[in-house]
Amino acid sequence: MQAKVTILAIIALFMVATTATADVPHMINYQGALTDSSGIPIEGTKEMKFEIFANPTGGSSLWSETRTCTVKNGLFSVVLGEVGQIDYSVFDGSIRWLQVTVEEEVLSPRKELVSVSYAFKAHHAQQADTAFHAPPDNDWVISGNNIYRLTGNVGIGTTSPSQKLDIVGGNIELSDDRWIGDDAARPRIQFDSTGSDIEMMDADVGIGTTSPQQKLHVEGNVLVNGELNVDSLVTGFDYSSGWNHVEAGNFETWTHNLLGDASKYIVFFDGKSSDGNYIHQKNYGTNYTALGYTGAEWGRLTNTTITVWRGSRDDAGALPPSDDWYYIRIRIIKNQ
Repeated sequence: MQAKVTILAIIALFMVATTATADVPHMINYQGALTDSSGIPIEGTKEMKFEIFANPTGGSSLWSETRTCTVKNGLFSVVLGEVGQIDYSVFDGSIRWLQVTVEEEVLSPRKELVSVSYAFKAHHAQQADTAFHAPPDNDWVISGNNIYRLTGNVGIGTTSPSQKLDIVGGNIELSDDRWIGDDAARPRIQFDSTGSDIEMMDADVGIGTTSPQQKLHVEGNVLVNGELNVDSLVTGFDYSSGWNHVEAGNFETWTHNLLGDASKYIVFFDGKSSDGNYIHQKNYGTNYTALGYTGAEWGRLTNTTITVWRGSRDDAGALPPSDDWYYIRIRIIKNQ
């Protein structure tokens, strides 16, 4: 039997989904007319094989399935993809050709598939302004109003980010003209050229407060492990001895009773000359035990007492008034 197939129409893709997240069915509704070599319509049940090729002749099929079809008055209708799903990758934007085999007889020529079949490409769109559903790409996760990723680095201004967020050649604007970066014209947090220091320019820093009154304003306690270097006025001491005279060559033990961990204390040690015109400061946060002939030191710090020494030659007669430690004052921040 010589048969030929006439393509009447490629009706449609089943593109209707019941919900916004439903997948696109990978099927094509296909109809044709089958006649013998004399043009007489064929009747009965026929086994047909349908194949999709990338070329009008030759090559390997990209998809195929075999169906038993009922032919009436030469007409048949079949939904391709019901037996073997048509993967969306079959339609990549290139021309595709359909080959039909009836009872082991290959009908030729192959038929070019018209554009409606390329609606499969919409499942794997080259460009889309809006999508009702998009499979995750394993990069970003959307959770409510948040978006995040757990692995990898993000680069802005660079194609090879080396950190979780790597910004090259620009600043970060926070709000109200506040920046992180190196723009000298704006209030900013700036990293110095070595990357070892952070500078806050033209603004006060508040910790525990939204209205800082000084360059650093802390509401609450401050814990310092190590020395605290202060070049100006410090207030808020937990203990102050006031100015006391200590005889040259003598030591005195003063009681502060601050208790707690004495290793965390911050000690401010001040001296004043005999004429009252000169103030000396040294040894912040340090427990000294060595004593020279001039000047003064402190040490033997406990959580209840502290000891001060004054050198044997530190007196008004041996030193100019500007150099002696005639009066001594201890001030302590408990720091805990």
